[in-house]
Amino acid sequence: MADEVKTSGVDLEKAPLDQVMQDLGADAKIGLSASEAQARLQKYGANALEEKEESFTHKLVHAFMGPIEYMIEAAAIISAIIGHWDDFIIIMLLLIFNVTIDLWQSQKASSALVALKKGIAPKPTPYGTVSTKRSTLPPWCLATSSRSG
Repeated sequence: MADEVKTSGVDLEKAPLDQVMQDLGADAKIGLSASEAQARLQKYGANALEEKEESFTHKLVHAFMGPIEYMIEAAAIISAIIGHWDDFIIIMLLLIFNVTIDLWQSQKASSALVALKKGIAPKPTPYGTVSTKRSTLPPWCLATSSRSG
């Protein structure tokens, strides 16, 4: 982040809550207004991790890397060097089968994670906002309160 929050030079993780709130220009009881949350979102960006999507080619290449894969590849190379072509073909088929299963399971896990993220996304109202209308801010940039009223 090029533009950081100006603090009093104190480590915010170890500072007392009152000092942290003062340094950040926030109030623990009322929170930020929707306009202030929007302004901070514009200034500092979203409070979210960047998700990097790997290409299929990258996943495929990395599926052939690892201790087990290296052992299988070494066995295939040795079989080819000594001329045991039947063993070479069987080992290569097992390696390809292993990589196929790995890629399939990885795809299933990625799809399940996307579905989970989609299904559990919170729908918060900015903490401290008096308005009864819902916020137009994305859920990941708002603080929520478990208190009612």
